[in-house]
Amino acid sequence: MTTEAAAAYRESRERIGKIVRGAGSAADGAEVPACPGWTPKDVVSHLTGVCADILAGRLDGVGTDAWTAVQVEERRSRTVDEILHEWDDVGTQVEGLMTSFPEWAANQMVFDVLSHEHDLADALRLPAPDAPQAEGPALDFAVNAFVARAESLHAPALTVVSGERKWSAKGEGPEATLTAAPLELIRCLTGRRTADQIRALDWGGADARPWLPAFEIGHFKIRDSPIVP
Repeated sequence: MTTEAAAAYRESRERIGKIVRGAGSAADGAEVPACPGWTPKDVVSHLTGVCADILAGRLDGVGTDAWTAVQVEERRSRTVDEILHEWDDVGTQVEGLMTSFPEWAANQMVFDVLSHEHDLADALRLPAPDAPQAEGPALDFAVNAFVARAESLHAPALTVVSGERKWSAKGEGPEATLTAAPLELIRCLTGRRTADQIRALDWGGADARPWLPAFEIGHFKIRDSPIVP
């Protein structure tokens, strides 16, 4: 599975490189709706910084706003092309290491890069990327985190179905089923959807409200307004 995750990460990294290089001046000027205050260049700086920090062992505060802010600021004076060249270097090295990562950690890498690939598509008004190889590892990480969060909040029992995959959260009371396409589920679990959009998913007739708090995992929060009006 970690070998598949490494390959999926590489494919997403290469797609992002093509998207951002082809964006021209928009790469350093467009707003990324899902990442307030960031441009596509900043998103690539973050993704590059993650790989550089892994290689350097700079993992204190991993995943926090302060950790990611340093990654962006360190590359503020560089061009988009310079940052992408760095990512080609450090990303290739990390992909070689991912086969030795714990499965959840390799999946988290794919989850992060795929989520931001969709953010860039939103920012640059491009179609959502076709990334079936990345969706599996990304979903496993995201939904397992959601299941753990739902159980910690003592939400009712829930089965999550996406494509051919299925996950179950234990809980009291009648079990409900949430069915969603992989892309939509990933976006819901990364703070890219509103409460109304989450409630509009196929909950099998159940009221989604008991599970809404479980969609807020770590720094991911349910959006107040849609990314694309």
